[in-house]
Amino acid sequence: MKIFRSAIKASPETGRPKRFWKTPIQPPIGIEQWAFPLLIRLPFLIVGSGFFLLGIYACLHVIWALIDAMIGVALPKGFLFGVAISVVFTGLGAMAMWVFFIPAKVVIFNTSQKTAELTQRYPFGIKLYRVYKFCDIQAPEVSWHRDAEYMDGGFWELILTLPDGRSIPCVPNALNLSEQKEQAEQWRDSIIELLNA
Repeated sequence: MKIFRSAIKASPETGRPKRFWKTPIQPPIGIEQWAFPLLIRLPFLIVGSGFFLLGIYACLHVIWALIDAMIGVALPKGFLFGVAISVVFTGLGAMAMWVFFIPAKVVIFNTSQKTAELTQRYPFGIKLYRVYKFCDIQAPEVSWHRDAEYMDGGFWELILTLPDGRSIPCVPNALNLSEQKEQAEQWRDSIIELLNA
């Protein structure tokens, strides 16, 4: 099911979350964790690369100042500031670039072979495939996700945890919280039935 926190907006009529991306992939057929399109993610890569390079540049100056200090030259006055800039900018740049590389994930349940097939789609058409046996997959859980951006304080989601520890969340389309929880529980029960068949 296509989901992402930012892909859920408040409906002007009800003030409740409104999902405007939908997909035919729904439990028990499969689960889809949506990712931003390339054009939205590209600015994260550009800005992140700039921050990262600035941090590396500051880090090189810090290293050069340390080499000078070993020779006997006094450390410059802004040395600690340079260390802070190198750490902060390198970290912020790395996080922004990581947003660019977060993959979209799709799990399809293959009942004939009793396997769950995970496809991870990265930018530039890179795809990774993994296959898990039904017997190795834990039963999915319905959990409450707290989020202050929502009028109700959060939403219900179904979380499928794969054997290697990857978690794939899936948010029901229902706007009412009780219906949302009920739909997530139905999905959970149908997936458990599928895994135990």
